[in-house]
Amino acid sequence: MTLKHKKNSRLLDAIHETANDFHNSGIFNQEQMQKYDALCLSSAPIEASKIPIYLDNDIVEYLN
Repeated sequence: MTLKHKKNSRLLDAIHETANDFHNSGIFNQEQMQKYDALCLSSAPIEASKIPIYLDNDIVEYLN
């Protein structure tokens, strides 16, 4: 899923690209990908503390 978006930070771009790779390989489902789209492609400011929580929960879910 590729969407046009405003220029974000390099960190958010990298997170979104990784999430997109996970989605394309079947690791992330559509719901998880939509969460990363909202996080990374939104023009609204985000809380930095939310990023590790998303990553940790989704990666742990995948590993279990």
